[in-house]
Amino acid sequence: YKVLYGYNERGFYSDLLMDLFINGYTPNLKGGTNIESDDLIPNNNGGFFYDVFKGEKLTDRTYGGNYESLSNLLKEILGNGGIVGLSHKVFSKSNHIVTLWGAEYDLNGKLKAVYISDSDDQDEINVGMKRFEIRNVGGIAKISTNETDKSAGAEVGYLHILYQGTNMWNNYFR
Repeated sequence: YKVLYGYNERGFYSDLLMDLFINGYTPNLKGGTNIESDDLIPNNNGGFFYDVFKGEKLTDRTYGGNYESLSNLLKEILGNGGIVGLSHKVFSKSNHIVTLWGAEYDLNGKLKAVYISDSDDQDEINVGMKRFEIRNVGGIAKISTNETDKSAGAEVGYLHILYQGTNMWNNYFR
């Protein structure tokens, strides 16, 4: 898979690759989300759970860069059992995705921090789950550990969501 999908100049959105593995959708090279298809013929490189889910996608991708929207979206997604990959800006043009394990809210219900793990931190001494503040900087959501500059941080990009498909699993095994 690294040879097939790992050397794309622009990379791939994680939801597209999850759709490939789960359902058999061929990843859209331009990055657009897959449209559900009842007539899906699975790509030979994926579709490992096609018998369970057919063409019904378990993924979603939505913009999380607006602070108020992000605060509300995470409550809804996590409350519905969604698994979240959170992408954020790195330097000026690149993005990086981390796995979100939980969110922390203040007494007013506003997003305060997220708990993440990063598959790219293998060379760090303290590997594991980390707490990052989410800051509202002029309406933009920023993720940061900077204690002194409260406007510092990386802009949050997309939320890459995977739902568990519990009902479909249950129906499949009946």
